[in-house]
Amino acid sequence: MQTISILKDVHTHGIACLAFDLDGQRLVSVGLDSKNAVCVWDWKKGKVLSMAPGHTDRIFDISWDLYQPNKLVSCGVKHIKFWSLCGNALTPKRGVFGKTGDLQTILCLACARDELTYSGALSGDIYVWKGINLIRTIQGAHTAGIFSMNACEEGFATGGRDGCIRLWDLTFKPITVIDLRETDQGYKGLSVRSVCWQGDHILVGTQDSEIFEIVVHERNKPFLIMQGHCEGELWALAVHPNKPLAVTGSDDRSVRIWSLVDHALIARCNMEEAIRCAAVNVDGIHLALGMKDGSFTVLRVRDMTEVVHIKDRKEAIHEVKYSPDGTYLAVGCNDSSVDIYGVAQRYKKVGECVGSLSFITHLDWSSDSRYLQTNDGNGKRLFYRMPGGKEVTNKEEIKTVHWASWTCVSGLEVNGIWPKYSDINDINSVDGNYIGQVLVTADDYGIIKLFRYPCLRKGAKFKKYFGHSAHITNVRWSHDYQWVISIGGADHSVFQWKFIPERKLKDALHIAPQESLADSNSDESDSDMSDVPELDSEIEQETQLTYRRQVYKEDLPQLKEQCKEKQKNATSKRRERAPGNSIRLHFVHGYRGYDCRSNLFYTQIGEIVYHVAAVGVIYNRQQNTQRFYLGHDDDILCLAIHPLKDYVATGQVGRDPSIHIWDTETVKPLSVLKGYHQYGVSAVDFSADGKRLASVGIDDSHTLVLWDWKKGEKLSIARGSKDKIFAVKMNPYVPDKLITAGIKHMKFWRRAGGGLIGRKGYIGTLGKNDTMMCAVYGWTEEMAFSGTSTGDVCIWRDVFLVKTVKAHDGPVFSMHALEKGFVTGGKDGIVALWDDSFERCLKTYAIKRASLAPGSKGLLLEDNPSIRAISLGHGHILVGTKNGEILEVDKSGPITLLVQGHMEGEVWGLATHPYLPICATVSDDKTLRIWDLSPSHCMLAVRKLRTGGRCCCFSPDGKALAVGLNDGSFLMANADTLEDLVSFHHRKDIISDIRFSPGSGKYLAVASHDSFIDIYNVMSSKRVGVCKGATSHITHIDWDVRGKLLQVNTGAKEQLFFEAPRGKKQSIPCVEVEKISWASWTSVLGVCCEGIWPVIGEATDVTASCLTSDKMVLATGDDLGFVKLFRYPAKIAEETVIEEEEEEAEKLPLTEKARMGEMTVWRRVRRAAKESYYSSNKEANQRAQEYRHQLLRKEQDAEQYRLRLEAIAQQQPNGIDFAVVEEIAEGKFGKFKRYVAHSTHVTNVRWTYDDSMLVTLGGADMSLMVWTSEMESYREKRTCDSEESDIDSEEDGGYDTDVTRENEISYTIRALSTNIRPMFGIKPHLQQKEPSVDERPPVSRAPPQPEKLQTNNVGKKKRPIEDLVLELVFGYRGRDCRNNVHYLNDGDDIIYHTASIGILHNVATGTQSFYQEHNDDILCLTVNQHPKFINIVATGQVGDSADMSATAPSIHIWDAMNKQTLSILRCYHSKGVCSVSFSATGKLLLSVGLDPEHTITIWRWQEGAKIASRAGHNQRIFVAEFRPDSDTQFVSVGVKHVKFWTLAGRALLSKKGLLSMLEDTRMQTMLAIAFGANNLTFTGTISGDVCVWKEHVLCRVVARAHNGPVFAMYTTLRDGLIVTGGKERPSKEGGAVKLWDQELRRCRAFRLETGQVTDCVRSVCRGKGKILVGTRNAEIIEVGEKNAACNILVSGHMDGPIWGLATHPSRDFFLSAAEDGTVRLWDVADKKMLNKVNLGHAAQTVCYSPEGDMVAIGMKNGEFIILLVSSLKIWGKKRDRRCAIHDIRFSPDSRYLAVGSSENSVDFYDLTLGPTLNRISYCKDIPSFVIQMDFSADSRYLQVSSGCYKRHVYEVPSGKHLLDHAAIDRITWATWTSILGDEVTGIWSRHAEKADVNCACVSHSGISLVTGDDFGMVKLFDFPCPEKFAKHKRFFGHSPHVTNIRFTSGDRHVISAGGDDCSLFVWKCVHMPH
Repeated sequence: MQTISILKDVHTHGIACLAFDLDGQRLVSVGLDSKNAVCVWDWKKGKVLSMAPGHTDRIFDISWDLYQPNKLVSCGVKHIKFWSLCGNALTPKRGVFGKTGDLQTILCLACARDELTYSGALSGDIYVWKGINLIRTIQGAHTAGIFSMNACEEGFATGGRDGCIRLWDLTFKPITVIDLRETDQGYKGLSVRSVCWQGDHILVGTQDSEIFEIVVHERNKPFLIMQGHCEGELWALAVHPNKPLAVTGSDDRSVRIWSLVDHALIARCNMEEAIRCAAVNVDGIHLALGMKDGSFTVLRVRDMTEVVHIKDRKEAIHEVKYSPDGTYLAVGCNDSSVDIYGVAQRYKKVGECVGSLSFITHLDWSSDSRYLQTNDGNGKRLFYRMPGGKEVTNKEEIKTVHWASWTCVSGLEVNGIWPKYSDINDINSVDGNYIGQVLVTADDYGIIKLFRYPCLRKGAKFKKYFGHSAHITNVRWSHDYQWVISIGGADHSVFQWKFIPERKLKDALHIAPQESLADSNSDESDSDMSDVPELDSEIEQETQLTYRRQVYKEDLPQLKEQCKEKQKNATSKRRERAPGNSIRLHFVHGYRGYDCRSNLFYTQIGEIVYHVAAVGVIYNRQQNTQRFYLGHDDDILCLAIHPLKDYVATGQVGRDPSIHIWDTETVKPLSVLKGYHQYGVSAVDFSADGKRLASVGIDDSHTLVLWDWKKGEKLSIARGSKDKIFAVKMNPYVPDKLITAGIKHMKFWRRAGGGLIGRKGYIGTLGKNDTMMCAVYGWTEEMAFSGTSTGDVCIWRDVFLVKTVKAHDGPVFSMHALEKGFVTGGKDGIVALWDDSFERCLKTYAIKRASLAPGSKGLLLEDNPSIRAISLGHGHILVGTKNGEILEVDKSGPITLLVQGHMEGEVWGLATHPYLPICATVSDDKTLRIWDLSPSHCMLAVRKLRTGGRCCCFSPDGKALAVGLNDGSFLMANADTLEDLVSFHHRKDIISDIRFSPGSGKYLAVASHDSFIDIYNVMSSKRVGVCKGATSHITHIDWDVRGKLLQVNTGAKEQLFFEAPRGKKQSIPCVEVEKISWASWTSVLGVCCEGIWPVIGEATDVTASCLTSDKMVLATGDDLGFVKLFRYPAKIAEETVIEEEEEEAEKLPLTEKARMGEMTVWRRVRRAAKESYYSSNKEANQRAQEYRHQLLRKEQDAEQYRLRLEAIAQQQPNGIDFAVVEEIAEGKFGKFKRYVAHSTHVTNVRWTYDDSMLVTLGGADMSLMVWTSEMESYREKRTCDSEESDIDSEEDGGYDTDVTRENEISYTIRALSTNIRPMFGIKPHLQQKEPSVDERPPVSRAPPQPEKLQTNNVGKKKRPIEDLVLELVFGYRGRDCRNNVHYLNDGDDIIYHTASIGILHNVATGTQSFYQEHNDDILCLTVNQHPKFINIVATGQVGDSADMSATAPSIHIWDAMNKQTLSILRCYHSKGVCSVSFSATGKLLLSVGLDPEHTITIWRWQEGAKIASRAGHNQRIFVAEFRPDSDTQFVSVGVKHVKFWTLAGRALLSKKGLLSMLEDTRMQTMLAIAFGANNLTFTGTISGDVCVWKEHVLCRVVARAHNGPVFAMYTTLRDGLIVTGGKERPSKEGGAVKLWDQELRRCRAFRLETGQVTDCVRSVCRGKGKILVGTRNAEIIEVGEKNAACNILVSGHMDGPIWGLATHPSRDFFLSAAEDGTVRLWDVADKKMLNKVNLGHAAQTVCYSPEGDMVAIGMKNGEFIILLVSSLKIWGKKRDRRCAIHDIRFSPDSRYLAVGSSENSVDFYDLTLGPTLNRISYCKDIPSFVIQMDFSADSRYLQVSSGCYKRHVYEVPSGKHLLDHAAIDRITWATWTSILGDEVTGIWSRHAEKADVNCACVSHSGISLVTGDDFGMVKLFDFPCPEKFAKHKRFFGHSPHVTNIRFTSGDRHVISAGGDDCSLFVWKCVHMPH
């Protein structure tokens, strides 16, 4: 038996059901979580294919439909659901029970052919489903619930609670029934839980833990395969004293005797009470049972007859035991007493023990039957003398007692079973085996453990075994100690284990150690007696290292966002630009050896790759140069090389640490893996084929992950070990196997699906459980070798240790396998070569100074340094040491030193030489070193110090070097020989800075941590002054040029000044400080550099700074490892007045600019003078106050900061940008360039004497980095790789209403839609009906009631409408979407969208076809350009939260021609998907969300697999598009944002667009993208410019490409021409559409002949000779390229809602009126707009006169207009109201016009009086605003529905309210558009709490009714529908809010008008046949 796959990390709480699909490739599972999640897996790969919330209540069964692909059915509490799987979306439809059956709980189901599903219900009926509808029920199939249904080739078998099995044929006709209760094994209450039918055998599982097999022809003789106890807890267990029998008793009241040989039940007897304990007498004749009710019973074992039944107690009996001589029975009870009974005296009570204060748990007799020991619930152990029961308190007396059995859990002999530091009482049972000296225990966690007996010390070692599910209640050895029997309380099971004594274990190894989550041998032991030797000091140090960070780099973007608020005020002032200079990493001294191993390799071409700090280094030893991989942003902890030696994997520290796989040639990342480790990655290894990668984390369980690194997919994951794992190695022969080695840990793993199964290495007697430092595989897949911390090499075969070989003194840190042998390296500094079986050591090399070759780049610090990494290649052995050295050992012996750095301990001291390219460093590793910065890059000299140091300084003449030490002393050394000149020891605390005065270097200032600065005279070697007055330790000191003044920084952020040489404190006003010329500037405080402090100042300190000698550029280092460059002085500029002038100036010609500049300078000087005078007095007081504030603030900050970090940790998104992180660097907030290479704090930065290089020190990473400086001019040639801090400039290129609207729009989803009208009152379906006055008797002679509605085709037979089919849509979503109109089929068709419908429109005929699968508004559309995927379209929609349910946002990929859905991608973009784009091959799809992070996701759409996802930007992203020639490169643009992205594996890497090349360009809001050859990208901006980018750097700007925002751009793939569309006013030369050449240099403009004031283009596309344009005004226009002719293909209203709708009385025309101020006339037959009238104001309602010759229009401002249809001339207009007109109606006799308004009124006008339109009367007392009105057929009445859900009838023209119900009932209406009234109560749905029915219309035939509601649904009812919740059909398509709806003449079509979607839908009516 082997585990093939483990699927995990998806469900919580448990798994309720599972089902395989037909070919067994996929598995579906249902969880027990609150949403009962349904999950579909590719189980072999362990991959989730799809997941969705299942149901709000329990799901009991789920099954694949084996006859239809991708369909499933699930059932459960009161529901059944039919699922379809498409892409990654599981979409459910609820089964409709209808009238056929009751809604009830469905327990099981089976699928059959022809979409039939059979299901078993709780009532015992079988429900038969066709599709989603219940079509019939089979009543009474069982008399009670049906628990199981099984489909097989012959038919179906069902089993239920009634104990019957029924067999059915394939059409579910009954074949036969088997009643199990009637068979010879049957009993009352038998209930079938599981049934399986195959051929003539049926397998049955029952509720009482039995399994039967029934053979059909002998159906009354079922064969019992398995039995067990049934419900209730199982507690009683006893073993027979001399036979292999076990007895169990349970709360199910049965006692059972089991044979341990035949594994069968021998006898069973049912008792009256639940049984809690049992015991068998020594002779095996009597069996005593203790009951739950306090009684006990004794039976004869032979025939189970009762001997005696005694009840002396009221509470449960927990333990019974016979004495070893068989004379007494001890009975322990829950009431704390033990009773003793005499067996021979027919169980007469002879004694009682009453010492306990709690219930009795365990009893043991002494061998001589004279003593009894007890344990009770308090954990107390007491002793009694037998048989009387007197308590024994004398310890001495007990010492000599020998106990017959040991089942007690407390006592000296079993101390070891309890963990060391816990007092929990979770061990339920113990049994000692004296002969084998082992003890077995059972606990509450389902674990059985074996200990040695006796085990005296707490926390002893054990082996553990799993099997039971929860608590194990009892465990016993069999009489001959061959077996262990254990019983489970809740799992009701009896386990029998075979015991293998140690001597036999070796032979029995074929009984493999149990392959389970943990292995048979224990993990948890932490005993004091552990046989593990002391840990080696180095390993100990390493295990104590913590890699946790206060702030992870991933947290920065969020911290920044949170600090942005603070900085709003600061940034209103103009900041300096970033400096022109930049730096480039040139060389790094250092190698990380002190806590890493095997991290050093040769590449293919013989370069050397290793890591230090956050840098991957490729070192060329011939040229002595380095290249760097800078993709990481924190310490790299491990490195592995691909088998082909060209790619490298490195893992780093981080909250969600990443592993980068990169190419050593190009130094570009190929893949970035993250998401499964925490805190850091400690080891990585490639598989032999290079396709997979294994990694181990440093989280608490040291997670092990197996990756397919190219795809970036996690294949498998498992918890590694509790202790640190040092190495992981993949098996070179079997890609699914690997080993891990670590502290007391060697495990052999095998992949199983999504999990890994680990087996511990089995040591046996050969060795001790040692710490493994390294491991390799040998020459076969079985052989493995590991190096231990004691210097041995262990040789393993399979999981067994075969032998050990002593290899080194001290730990073996590194091993490497060769073709014929091995090489090892250890702490002893020796490299050893071995033969292929570790028999012989062939050669050793000692790393000694004596063997250093002359070409070495440095000096070896000590002989035999600890070796941490070894690698072979190119004829050499490469060695990395703990001291940070990399050496190359020639096979013949000489050793070359290649690279070195400081050893362990922080490095702080740094000084550069005054006139040579060398620098000095001093470190906590007690060394002072001199480094050559010229091309030889080596360490020139080193000197050991007696203690570590923190600072150093060269004298001005370069002869002396002063060094400050950590013990408070300092010394001066000769700079050439490093010999002592002089030393002083005046202070106790660390010397933190030391400085020679400039010029002759007469004075030396020495600053210490005890807050003083001593000034020494160098010539006389005397202390001449002390500077006092600092309140905290000194951090930096600087001299002025004259050597008279010291500037000091302290840890309390004070900036102080002292005069030399006496040290008198001076207070100098800010303004003066700037004027002083300082000899050096390393200060981080003060006005000149306040800009260097970042936004998140409390999260990180700036630790160091250094100014170039030309005083232009300030370099800084901070706690996060960033090196930054600022312009100096880095301060906030003066008041903004100047700025405005400067901005004006920018628009002037240059000469003017210069003049303005001069004026400004003068002004500044004057102002400065004024200020200095005022400030000097205030300054002193302010300072003191500020300081107090500062201290307070610091405390608060620290607290806030801690809270903020915790918050962030909880909601970590996908991390941050790297790629030398681009970064918005607002210091207070100077602009800068920022570089990442150091991992944690940068402790010091210094420029060299000529500013050509910058040297930086990393504190904890111990590396010295050398950067070369590059001036602006030189830089033009190469784009620099810093990250510019582009602070979001306030100016984003302007403001545009359309952009703002699109950015701020909030999309409502249908399901959450609320009412569009402000209605109030009680909804119609909740109102009480008033009883009608004349309730007629059913049979009546009175004349029939008149028709409700006048019908116009009375003669014909009326045909009801049975369906509506969408035929036409007038409308296009251009107002807030773009790039959403495309050509298909060479320009014959166009595709676009509106509302939730995708529309394919034929250009020639105007016919349309629709994609209607979206359930909410479509926001974006794109067409796949790849020829393999022709006419494939992707559309993205709005949605609710991203919970993967049906309302979540989704992307549909479909075929435009046959409208078939190819894939649905449910996505995690909450709110909606705003942009989609296909990749070049067409296989990948990119989507952008509207969620707050604006997530970007890449999909493999055919599989529905999400490949990568990442937060895009904190503001709106408008468009993201793949490069047309790439599957990995894409660009996104948005609000002040353009990013260039690369997909690497599963990671998305981004670079911000760099504006640095061009002067005075600012990041604008970008709106559109196009592409050119050679990596050019064009982006359209809000100001009308187009930016041209080369890679990610701006190379030019096409100014004013349009006069307004450039909303759309299109790249033609065949000729590279680019179309742009913008927003502009039509002019002679300009046009809103332009066609450009490939490089956007020349263009041709096209005007759109739309007659609009401004044209706003939202979408462009180019076909053959034609340009397709979609506009903001909802028009789609085709422009000819040759003749520039415009042809409008589609038009629609541009703003909604469309309130007014009227159909022509006789023709197929209709009118619509909308908020955009137009009334439009549409022709249904010709499929086009015939005319439109601009009214200049929003229109609300429109109506035709009965003859169709006049049109009345009601306006939003209260005016109404009457037009003549023929001439469109105004016949009359009037404004009697101030508020909107809601409905307007002509009376059927054309005499009156009724005008209803929101002023709660209806006005009547008499049209016969001519166009003066004088009001003749109006309706009074309408309680709310008017919604709809209808005239009666005779024009005498008007019905009005109002906003309080009330309908009223008024007389015309008097306006009198008619209250007589009978009269109202008799009115025949000319039209019916009311949503209120008894006739239409049925149109109101149950779900109308928040939303309303908005409109209704009854057909001209009077028998059908359509309605439109706030959910965007059109519904079709029969009319009248007075019953509540009437039956109806629903039609989807509109966005939320259908505002109006009408039938056209002859009921041929229904027109519906949309609110949000501004679209008109034309539905064709399908009438029932005659």
